[in-house]
Amino acid sequence: MTADDILAMLRRQTEEEISSVVIHCVSRAMLDAFRGKKRIMGMVSKGGAITSAFMLLNNCENPFIERFEEVLSICRKHDIVLSLGNTARSGCIHDLRDKMQIEEIRQNIALAHQAHENGVQVIIEGCGGHIRSDRIPKYVKQYKKQSPYPLFVAGPLPTDIAAGYDHIAGCAGGSMASAAGADYLCYITPAEHLGLPDPEAVRQGLIAFKIAAHIGDAAKYGKDARDKKIAVMRAALDRKGQNRYALYPARAQAFSDDGEECTMCGEFCAIKILRTFL
Repeated sequence: MTADDILAMLRRQTEEEISSVVIHCVSRAMLDAFRGKKRIMGMVSKGGAITSAFMLLNNCENPFIERFEEVLSICRKHDIVLSLGNTARSGCIHDLRDKMQIEEIRQNIALAHQAHENGVQVIIEGCGGHIRSDRIPKYVKQYKKQSPYPLFVAGPLPTDIAAGYDHIAGCAGGSMASAAGADYLCYITPAEHLGLPDPEAVRQGLIAFKIAAHIGDAAKYGKDARDKKIAVMRAALDRKGQNRYALYPARAQAFSDDGEECTMCGEFCAIKILRTFL
């Protein structure tokens, strides 16, 4: 495989009317910084690893960096959003932010400036992978101080023990990242780390991350009008109204039982009891 092959494939994909494309701009300097690092998980980005292997096998610089103007020309011609990948992200919460991650953020911001000057829209992938919960807001805010470009986060996953339920762990991390300022969430399915997701796993992952996005939007933009409507319906013991304003009404209805109050509390419904006295 040659650099010409890589750029030819990019052209072919853009002509198939994709809307965005990810490129990994790992540099030789970043790979040098990565050597000998005591990461438990090493490099976990598939695109970044393939790009790095190409550079190491051919003893060359990254063709996406060397021919970045050509990449921009291709994207501009087809009005494609360029996503600058997160090669250096952590693969577990014990792999802390290091020199390679810091350099990747700096370089991606510089490349994003160049892209904008050439009429190409950009999102930057950063603060993704596995990050302990107390560090997520700090890392996102540090990025937002450095960069005016939309921040894409994969997850992040705030724990490594949720195999089989990583969509739930990712929902927790994604909502924290979104609330702190992240602009674009990449969903995670229950099959993460385990296998290729089937359609139901994809659906569960998307549901979890739509919830995460709503939580983040409520914190960032005050987009909580729907939450207020459902609270009013609950206060009125209007169960049909509550279900109607739920994110997934059919799912809410499936768990609903008959009667004015739900069977969780039954005749001991707190709202109903206090309404008698107040």
